[in-house]
Amino acid sequence: MGELGGKNIWILEMYMFGPKDMDPATIEAINEVMSGFANDEEAMATYESTMKCAFTFKDHEEATASYKEKAETAKAMSAAMGFDVSDK
Repeated sequence: MGELGGKNIWILEMYMFGPKDMDPATIEAINEVMSGFANDEEAMATYESTMKCAFTFKDHEEATASYKEKAETAKAMSAAMGFDVSDK
């Protein structure tokens, strides 16, 4: 972005969601598959050359904390712009 004259850089994080009462064994199975993908050098090279971005794996606990932090930031920003987010 900076090389193109941009003054802001956006970092996009994607999250995988499931039902609130998802079986912990299923969560662990998903974590295992995604961790395996993130640790596969060939898969990462293909992903990064195709998507033109890096892939960073966060396990369930890390991703949950990250999402909650970003949600609170978005809520504060929305309130600062005058949106009623009191029940969100």
